[in-house]
Amino acid sequence: MAISYSLLNQVSVFIIICAGFLLGFWVYSSNRKSKINQTFLLFTSFLILWTSFPLFFNSPNISSSLSLFFVRLAYGTTALFFIPFYLFIQLFPSENKKYPITKTIVFLASISAFALTTFTNLHVYSIEKANWGISPIFGIGKNFYFGIISLLIAIIFISIFKKYKTLDKKELLKIQYLITGFIVFIVLNLIFNIIVPLFYNTLVFYPLGNYSAIFLLGFTALAIVRQNLFGIKVVLTQIFIVLIALLLLVNFLTSGSIFEYVWKGAILGLFVLFGWLLIRSVVKEIRQKEQIDKYAKDLATANTSLQVAYAKLQTLDKAKSEFISIASHQLRTPLTAIKGYISMMIEGDYGKLSKTALQSMKNVYLANERLVKLVNSLLDMSRIEAGRITLDFKPVKIDELIADILRELRNEAENKNLKLRMIKDKTTLPKIEADPTKLRDSIMNLIDNAIKYTNKGEILAKIKYKSFEGDMEITIQDTGEGMTGEEIDKLFHSFSRAESGRKNWAEGSGLGLYIAKKFVEMHHGTIHAESPGKGFGSKFIIELPIAQPAKLKK
Repeated sequence: MAISYSLLNQVSVFIIICAGFLLGFWVYSSNRKSKINQTFLLFTSFLILWTSFPLFFNSPNISSSLSLFFVRLAYGTTALFFIPFYLFIQLFPSENKKYPITKTIVFLASISAFALTTFTNLHVYSIEKANWGISPIFGIGKNFYFGIISLLIAIIFISIFKKYKTLDKKELLKIQYLITGFIVFIVLNLIFNIIVPLFYNTLVFYPLGNYSAIFLLGFTALAIVRQNLFGIKVVLTQIFIVLIALLLLVNFLTSGSIFEYVWKGAILGLFVLFGWLLIRSVVKEIRQKEQIDKYAKDLATANTSLQVAYAKLQTLDKAKSEFISIASHQLRTPLTAIKGYISMMIEGDYGKLSKTALQSMKNVYLANERLVKLVNSLLDMSRIEAGRITLDFKPVKIDELIADILRELRNEAENKNLKLRMIKDKTTLPKIEADPTKLRDSIMNLIDNAIKYTNKGEILAKIKYKSFEGDMEITIQDTGEGMTGEEIDKLFHSFSRAESGRKNWAEGSGLGLYIAKKFVEMHHGTIHAESPGKGFGSKFIIELPIAQPAKLKK
């Protein structure tokens, strides 16, 4: 048995009224102090009131005169609806520039249309009953009423599109939702509540206009409450699917036989299933795109922050280098003077010192030497970081350079009962292109460290010529405490020292290996450290090209 048209209409209107109230209070409860939310609840109330009147004037239990009043009131409430809706447009999504004249026109036009329509017979002269419900008989003022409604719609559209041009991307999407809902609402009402009644003098299709209120309310509610909205194209796809589903549902409910229910129900079910899958896939794709956009935005923000931080770090690093350079220069002059005076005192130029005083002056001399080395290291570091060091390349016999370093450090090694020796290839070693001063400082640092951090055994310097690669390999090996892999990883950083270094030589600065590495790299060479572990000693390997790249090109 088919469901009656009247019952279907009443159920549909009731569902829309309930949904409208839920949307209105959902928006209002999300922020009760917001003028936007308050105005939305107000125009929602007018819209729901207008939608609910057909339930009254189509009721079989009321008189014709009361039914006529409700028909007139429905048209009058439609006119009043534009007042809160216009106020809402001025506030949403951000407050618009105020136009007092336009506001006055909206108020006067709406109230005039409401009064003339509700309390006179100018618009609706009478009514007549049909098998589907009540049909109005329009009076001489119908053109005046529909003219006012058209004017109000035009004012709303102009207000929306004026605001549309001034909004940012996020607010633009919100207003697009509002426009979409409003267009669907207006178009369906123009067709079914104005054009059809005006030209065919029937309200048989008016429920379709009433149903469209849910689109205006739904889209506007989402635009107010939701922070992340889908693109309007996705929403229009969803609307299209929902509308077709509703038409198929109406078609299903008006079936006349079991067979019709079966095949129409099957079509409706398949469409709903595939429509849901389509919407789901589109939503998933949009969310992924939004997530990618969010990651890109976060990455751009992080990149900007990093650039700012890096710029500040560069400024601080430059200030640090300049301070170290200035401080080192200022320290070098008095330290050189101190060294000269102490040397003269030790040599007896100011008279013979007692044995105790002489030893004390020697200790002061050694302490001053350590300060001189530290200042020189700081100066080297600041010059390296500022790029102010240049190398003076000359042919260098590496075995002679290392032998000279060993002679210079022999007394220091003998004081600790350590053996110093050098092993080299039996073949004649070729000279290498290098800055003898900088290369000497690098190798000197490695051997000096090996002596300091070795308590027994020997320090061995090995020189190997790798003719195939055209490299010279220099290895400084000791029998000291050795290092862990973690300590090796930190070795060549400025102001960084291994645990064994801090324990055996507390006065080290942590700059020697850093500077040695930089000097080796300036020779286009490499340096690294190896150790089997604690208690098994360490070795440092330098690999240098025989000729520098510039020389090879020539």
